[in-house]
Amino acid sequence: MKKLFEKGWACRRILIIMGLGCSLGLVHYGIPLGLGNLGSNLYPSVTFNAIIEVPSAFILLFFVDKWNRISSILTLFLVSGISCSICAITGSKWAGVKTGFELLAFFCACSSVIFYLDSR
Repeated sequence: MKKLFEKGWACRRILIIMGLGCSLGLVHYGIPLGLGNLGSNLYPSVTFNAIIEVPSAFILLFFVDKWNRISSILTLFLVSGISCSICAITGSKWAGVKTGFELLAFFCACSSVIFYLDSR
């Protein structure tokens, strides 16, 4: 541990990785917990989230060798954040649009978690 804190680049890298991992976990598990605030029916939303998680798991099989790991995590995480922000900004009469952006955010969050946890 002493050597870790002696080298500035190692300490910065560990802190960035820890922050990214915590943020990914909060988004990945927080989106399904916030489904009740969308203004739409809860049961179809949970069903759609469960369905959308399957293709996000299979994206690893096809693209993990072709895409750069760091840039794909950051891109997917950025798209997820933008989609979550759009869900927060739109009004209650746009429940269908909010559900669509929530599904996009959850798909990107699940995919980025899978890329993050991949140890290749």
